[in-house]
This record gives sequence, C-alpha cells and structure tokens, in this order.
Amino acid sequence: MTELRFIHKWSSEQHATTKGWLWRWSRRVYEKTPAHARTSDQSENIIFIHTRRLLALLALTLVMAYASLAVTAWWWFHRRLGENVTLIDAAWPPRWAGLVQARTDALFTQGFTALQEHRFGDAARLLEAGLRRAPERNDARLALATIFGTFHEYGRAFAQLDQAFAHPPVSSALLATAFTVSFTAEDFVRALAYAQKILDAQPPASPDLTRLARQNKIRALTALGRSDEAVAAAALLAAEPDPTSLVCRIDALRSHRQFAAALALAHAAQTRFPAHLAVLDIACRTARDASNPAELRSFLAAAITAQPNVPAPRQTAVLEWWQAGDTAQSQSALDAFLLRFDSDPDFVYRLSTAATAIGATTIVERLYQHEAALGLPTNRLAANLVEAHIINGDLVGLRRTRPLLPALAATKDPVLQLWPPLVQAIFQVVDDAPLSSGPPLQSLVRRLGLVPTSYTRFIDLLLNAQRPAAACALLDQALAAYPTSASLQKVAPAARAALAAATADRDRVPAPSIAPVLDAPEFFARGDDLLSSGQFTALARLIAEQRRANPDWLAQRSGDVAWLELRLALATHDELAARRLGQLYLNGDQERLERAIAFAARLPVRDAADQRALLTDAILRHHPEAQARLIEAGLIKVPVPSAE
Repeated sequence: MTELRFIHKWSSEQHATTKGWLWRWSRRVYEKTPAHARTSDQSENIIFIHTRRLLALLALTLVMAYASLAVTAWWWFHRRLGENVTLIDAAWPPRWAGLVQARTDALFTQGFTALQEHRFGDAARLLEAGLRRAPERNDARLALATIFGTFHEYGRAFAQLDQAFAHPPVSSALLATAFTVSFTAEDFVRALAYAQKILDAQPPASPDLTRLARQNKIRALTALGRSDEAVAAAALLAAEPDPTSLVCRIDALRSHRQFAAALALAHAAQTRFPAHLAVLDIACRTARDASNPAELRSFLAAAITAQPNVPAPRQTAVLEWWQAGDTAQSQSALDAFLLRFDSDPDFVYRLSTAATAIGATTIVERLYQHEAALGLPTNRLAANLVEAHIINGDLVGLRRTRPLLPALAATKDPVLQLWPPLVQAIFQVVDDAPLSSGPPLQSLVRRLGLVPTSYTRFIDLLLNAQRPAAACALLDQALAAYPTSASLQKVAPAARAALAAATADRDRVPAPSIAPVLDAPEFFARGDDLLSSGQFTALARLIAEQRRANPDWLAQRSGDVAWLELRLALATHDELAARRLGQLYLNGDQERLERAIAFAARLPVRDAADQRALLTDAILRHHPEAQARLIEAGLIKVPVPSAE
C-alpha cells in the first residue's frame, strides 16, 4: 500500500529511505502480528511532499511561464506595431488596453510610410483599416482623398472628404484639397457646399479658413455662371490684401463683364504684385475678353520688365497673343522666348505643354523643330504635338505625327509609351479598321487618367470623324468617372443626337451590299481629288468599296490602284503599309520605277521629308541598281567611301 502525506517541514521522526528537496520516500515492513492480521500487505510505502516547497515551485513555474508568454507577446506586437510597444505594455495587464491604441497608431504609421514610398495601394488599405478604428483621424482622410483624387477615383475621394468635414476641426490643408479635387472633377456644386460649410460654421472658422472658403466660393459661382452672386461674394474680400483674393475679385468682375472695373483692379494688383503669375494671367484674360489689345500689351510689358530673366512672363506673352488671335505678336514673343531660354529643355517643355492645353499646334510644332535642330531631347515635345492635334481634332495633322511614334514607343516613360497605341486605336476607329493588336481606344483612354476637358476633346474628335457610337461609348465612360462634370454635360446632347441620327439613318435606309461601280477614269479622278484634299479616310473607303465591287477594269489597272494606295500610305505616314505596297508596286517594271522616282523628286523637302525617305527606301529595297539614279535626282546623298 502507498500513502501520500503533505508536510510543512522535515523532521527526524520521518524515517525516509531516500531524502530529497521536495519529496521523500519511506518504506515500512511489518511482522505478522494480530494488529496487522487484517491486512494482506506486510509493507507500507509513504511519500512525504514538502507543501511549502511545492507551492514555491509551482509559483516559480507560473512566473516563468507568464514571463515567457509576455516576452513572446512583446516580440509579436513589437514586430507588427513598432517600437512604441514595450515589454511592460505586454506584461502588465493594466496597460493591455493601450495595445489596441498602439495597433491603431501602427496602421496609420505604416500607411503613411507606404504613401511616402509611393505604394499607393498598400497605403490606402492600411489607412482605411486605421480609420475603421479611429474615424476622427482627418490627416488619414486627407491622405486618402489625395490618393483617390490622383487616380481619378473621385467618388471615393469625396466620401473621405465628406467624412472629414463630419469630424471637425477642418485644417486648411484638408479644405484646400477638398477644393482642388472638386474643381478638378468639375463638381462646382460640391465645391460651393464645402465653402458654405466653413462660412456657416459655429463657432466661426479661423480667418485663414474663412478667406480660403470665400475665394473658392467665388470660383465656384463663376464656374456655375452665377456672376451676380460672385460679384457680391467678392465684395467681402475687399479688405483682403493677398494676391489670391485680388485674383478672385478680378475674375468675378470679368465674369460679370464689368471690364473697366476689372482692368482697373488688375492694374492695381499688378502694381502691388508685379511678379505674381496668377495676377498676370487674370489681367491678360480680362484684357482679351474686353477686346483691348493695348491693355494686354501693357500687362505683358510690365510683367516682362519686372522679371526680364524669368521665363514665365514671356511664356504668358506667347500664349496670350495666340489666344488673342494675333499670330504675328505671338511669333515675335516666341522668338524672344527662344532667344533666352531655348537651351533649357524644361523651360521649352513647359511652354509646349501650356500651348498643347489650348491647342496651339503651330507653337508646339515650332518648339519641337527648334529643339530637334539643337540636338536636344524631343520625345516629350513629340507627345505634346500628338496631343495638340487630338485637341484640335486634326486627323490630317495627327497622321503626320506617325513617324514620331516609334521613338515614343521605345522610351521608358510609361505615359509616353501610351501615345503610339492610342493613335493606332484612334485610326482604327476612324478608318473602320478591325482591331489588329493592342487594347481598344476606351481602355487606353482610361489608362491615361484624363480630366473631363481632355475627355471632351476625344469625344469631339470622334464626332468630327462621324463616329458617334465610339464617341458615346467614351462619353459614358467619362460620365461614370465624372458624373457632375459641366464640360461633359455640355457635349453629351450633341453626342447623343449624333448617335440617334446615325442609328435612324441606318435603320431607315439599308446600306447596299456593294457600292456603286465606278469606271476607271472616274475612280482615279476621284481618288486623286481625295488624296490632294487630305480626305484620306474617304479615299481608303473608296478603294475598299471598289475592291469589293470588283469591276472589270480592276485587274487590268491593278498597278495604278497599287500606286494610289502607295501614295495614300505615304501621305498617312503608314510605314508598314508603304513597305508592303512598295513591294507590290515596284515589281521590276522600269516605267513604275521612273514614276516613283519622279514622284519622290516632286515632294517638298521640308514638308514631306519623311514621305521622301519612305519612298526612297522602298525604291532601294527593290531596285538597288537605281542608287545612281536617286543620287542624280537629289533624293539621296553620295555615299562617302570608307578610309582604310
């Protein structure tokens, strides 16, 4: 039999067979006596356990286990929450509540770090998680609104801004961002609402916030066409001495067509702030709207005199004279600009970008040619030239930019790389060509992240090219991103009406399966007229229709048709088509060779240098023996013999 006994201390009476620190064991053997007759065992095992020492050991074990758990928890929290979590925070229960706040702070810290490292997706995810724990953090909402605004997700940006206004106080940075996002999205009603919230706040907002709200209230009212209210609101800024307030007051008077008062205030503002570009811009715009070139000249001269070595006033002069319709003055201002600043590519690019925004193609093209002549980088200028033609809806000019596209495709700039497939997609839509490669036009435009005014330019281009279905598809895409845009709402009725008219015409008059057959003289006469007038899309359609109709003369005149197609490919700068058609046309026939050489020699050197190069390359590719003939015609230079 075994017996377990708990004792408080050891004593000599405990005859133990073995002795230990925590427990002892004793064995007793009994003789057969009447006292032990009732038991069958003749021995007894007794285990003595020291109670105090057992409790001490258990306590020590618990302490060590708790310490291990605390260290493990601290290591885990430290890795995820940062250095703000200490070992005491993990070990001391009264401080456990602070770990929840530490987790929240860590989400915000990690989110802002990701934002600084331009990991915008991670930043948005972390900041949104932090806001679910601490919705009052307006700094995080400001960052999220900035991220969403940058990527044109205006619905999500406005959701964050609305929540921020619901958790005062509102900082000046938050208010400025709210106005920036609203005006970029052309949501002028929302901008007006944000301004009114600040002006109606109780207790009143700070003077800086109040001034900012009044300035942007005037901007919103002016954009909404409520000029009477804008002038009334501008009167409240009369005591404000800063240039932005003066600009808002001038703009309100200009929108109300109070040109005399606006010009007088503009002169006073320029006298006080001669180097402020926004003051110069609104002064010049007022002079243009008032049809007062003398005032425009005065404002520009004063700005250039105040800053003779700064490019901005001279850039403004180039653009303002162009917008005023005085091309001679604009070119003179451009000469003066290039004389001083043509060696700085950044200055030239800024002027090119500003000219692109207003569709000043002649200025953009001259800047491109000037920088190319100096041997300076021109890829950004080439992209601006492409965009300027799109803004103006100039398909002929856009076709002329095709030789510039391979260089843009070869750059490492992802934005510049978008332009070649975009131009290809535009002409696939315009020319009714099947999509051969690359994403369609809508997908490419979405990747550009355009603002509403840029969308309207693409829509106008497609409408001018009589492609209302594509224009309306692009319009729907734009309205999904900018549902309140004034410029999109303005162009929408025309696009919808054009699509409805095209649909009605299609349903009312079924298209013939085969176009009317033309005889050969009529076909070539019409083709030459379309080519000389730059109606390249109509010419391509005419050729395709006659090929489908397959008149009797087509097989006999296939060479002449190929010659017409080759000239079309040269005029549209389609290098691949020019090579293919050159191979088809230049089949060894000497008469065809002479016709091609004569045509290349007649092409103007400056305006069609790329056409000459394409045709000359095709001639040399299929008639290398014609090199001497090309040299004689002045189409290629005499090869320089290598010195060995």
